[in-house]
Amino acid sequence: MAGTLVMIHGMMGGAWCWDNYKRYFEDKGYRCVTPVLRYHNINPRGKPDPRLGSTGLLDYAADLEGEIKKMDEPPVLVGHSMGGLLAQILGGRGLARALVLLK
Repeated sequence: MAGTLVMIHGMMGGAWCWDNYKRYFEDKGYRCVTPVLRYHNINPRGKPDPRLGSTGLLDYAADLEGEIKKMDEPPVLVGHSMGGLLAQILGGRGLARALVLLK
């Protein structure tokens, strides 16, 4: 296996943002993890969860850190938009083998 990719979506996104990437990289032998950030598990066309207004970056980072620490080895973090910022925070904490940051 090529390793693990943790794909972190941006604000108002979800795991669905990574569907095409996930298929592609799984076909190449990667294990792909696409977590849904806290309060983002909604219909993309639906009304945002009001708790988003009181949830900060460090809350999301703590959630993701907990999941990453359960893994056997540091993953490659792939982040889009706010997910890219989260990937940088987690990378700065030594929790990543590498970072891929998408605009």
